[in-house]
Amino acid sequence: MKSTGHDEEYGQLFSQLKKGLKHLEEKASTPLCLWDKCGKLFESIDELYNHVLFTHIAIENTSSQLFPRYACQWEGCKHAKYRSRNLLKAHLRQHTGRQEDVLFSHLLADQAKALNVPPQQMWWHPSVLRWCLKQHGRSASGYEEMRRSGILRLPSGRTLIRYRNFSHPETGWHDGTLSVMRSTFDKFLSCGKGRADRSHIGGLYFDEVKIKEGLVWDPRTDELIGFVDFGNDECPLGEEPSYLSLHNQVATHVMHFHFRSLFSPFYFPCAFFLTRSVKSTNNLHSMFWSGIKALHEWGFDVALACSDGAAVNRSLFKIDSGVEEGEVPSFTANPYTGNPLFYVSDPTHLVEKTTE
Repeated sequence: MKSTGHDEEYGQLFSQLKKGLKHLEEKASTPLCLWDKCGKLFESIDELYNHVLFTHIAIENTSSQLFPRYACQWEGCKHAKYRSRNLLKAHLRQHTGRQEDVLFSHLLADQAKALNVPPQQMWWHPSVLRWCLKQHGRSASGYEEMRRSGILRLPSGRTLIRYRNFSHPETGWHDGTLSVMRSTFDKFLSCGKGRADRSHIGGLYFDEVKIKEGLVWDPRTDELIGFVDFGNDECPLGEEPSYLSLHNQVATHVMHFHFRSLFSPFYFPCAFFLTRSVKSTNNLHSMFWSGIKALHEWGFDVALACSDGAAVNRSLFKIDSGVEEGEVPSFTANPYTGNPLFYVSDPTHLVEKTTE
């Protein structure tokens, strides 16, 4: 049988696709830091990116303060120097890849499967379901229009509802909690309580409160609740803390995060972590920026961070803003929006400390 022109086109298409997927898989499977012979291996692309961003680029020195130049020190990179850190950060993604690249490979695999499996028998990859839930949460009509267009084979709205309504409050940043937050926000807008073009912009308020020590049995999971999620072991910024020593430690505090819109009355408690009083900047850094990213993925943009004047909070703001010794940090760049993220100290806490 003679091959047709379509066969040759398909052959070239799949050859390019295979080459591209292999390149993405190499980055995703081995998130290795090759910045100036660092050589540290991480569990995900985002961990690698944040490591380079806050461990290497944040302390990058320039030869001239008047006309600074920031050079990429990734192994084998031949790019010229950049005039700003933000340009270097954007270039960094060429080496580390994006977490979205992993989603793309899963989505592509599900597209091939959906072409050959009836919709009732289709099992979607969890990462694809999470992405679909976020798109559906932002705009149900937009999602349905995309699904019916045939550009992508996607789960129906009825399928997504089954997953959206399955949520239990858990420690950390979870799609289940953020899905409820998004649904609450959509109902809030539908009642005319805020403007859709700006009510999603807000501040992330976080504080740590002391709790009564003790363990509680959860009959749903058959687990004891009350062990800490983050300890106080100090480790270099950009590295993940060790969790091996946390298993038998009972929590004494809760670090809770709340999102409050800057342009409407919308307010939602979006995450909490069990701790023994956070003293490690690295641990707080992980909680904070994971939340900024998760909120952005669900359509909420953080333009302000508010906390009390605890030493660990001041240290977080100082490191992220990259200010010199003795300077007061006021803002940093939000890498997910490209806009400034301002730091504010909670006036209530400052008054209490002054009174004491």
